[in-house]
Amino acid sequence: MNKSHIFGYLLGLLIFVIGIPVLMWLVSGRPWPYAPDSAILCIVSLFLAICGLALSIYSIVYMRIVGKGNPFDAYGHELAPRTKHLMTSGPYRMCRNPMLVGIYIYDAGVLVWLWSVIPLLIVLAEVILLTLQVRSEEKRLAQDFGQEYLDYKKRVGRYFPWSLHNYENMPKIKTHKVSKFMVYDRMARKGSPAYSPKSHSAPHFEGHYVEGMEEWASHYCFNLKEDGTYEAELDEAWDEGSHYGGGTISVTIPKDWFDLSYDEFLERVITLAAAKHYGFTSDDLKEKKGLKEFFGF
Repeated sequence: MNKSHIFGYLLGLLIFVIGIPVLMWLVSGRPWPYAPDSAILCIVSLFLAICGLALSIYSIVYMRIVGKGNPFDAYGHELAPRTKHLMTSGPYRMCRNPMLVGIYIYDAGVLVWLWSVIPLLIVLAEVILLTLQVRSEEKRLAQDFGQEYLDYKKRVGRYFPWSLHNYENMPKIKTHKVSKFMVYDRMARKGSPAYSPKSHSAPHFEGHYVEGMEEWASHYCFNLKEDGTYEAELDEAWDEGSHYGGGTISVTIPKDWFDLSYDEFLERVITLAAAKHYGFTSDDLKEKKGLKEFFGF
């Protein structure tokens, strides 16, 4: 571990584990030392603080081991080495910033211990400043990791396990304009309707297979549009070395295919939007609960 890594960890410790709680105590007007009179407050406070610190430490260690970097980055300034790999597994499957969520839980424990309203203003200011920092970092991550990060951002929330664009737990989404049935989502968790144990990747193809390059399906779905037509949609991405490429393939399903039997219909549908290229089969579609009804069979 080099000096820049150590600097980042120490700075985080001084600011978030020591500095912010001390500031909260100072504005609370509580004496030093101070402990709540209620045993329940003590237990709840310690539980939140320990859980929050554990989540933050786990997230930092995981980032160091898997991402080969340090989480401390301030408004575009690299205070310690940045991650070399996009973090989407481990605690980063739950949300995009589990380390900060741990800090917020830790702060909640301090608030319970002090049992005062004024320190809440310190926490709110901290959340606002850190959110501004996170938004700045999100732009940098989009530049560094391209489509891979944009897909991750759509599926996983900033502080919560969901986002406004997360459809993995809603395979069928209806509005007055369009209905969507999500067959596959690369970021879906195991057990969710859009999860698949298959990688759905293939050698990169540009009229010929490009040696050493791989491409993958980010998501695969079917849409029912406002005009009553259906389309197959597949979002693909690939690593071009210096950046990520990709795009969305959308193909309208011919209306006369709906006169076929459901099995014959699926055999034809699977040929659209490069689904076969990425390893999808008609059997995969048959296993999707609700898809038959979605298509009106």
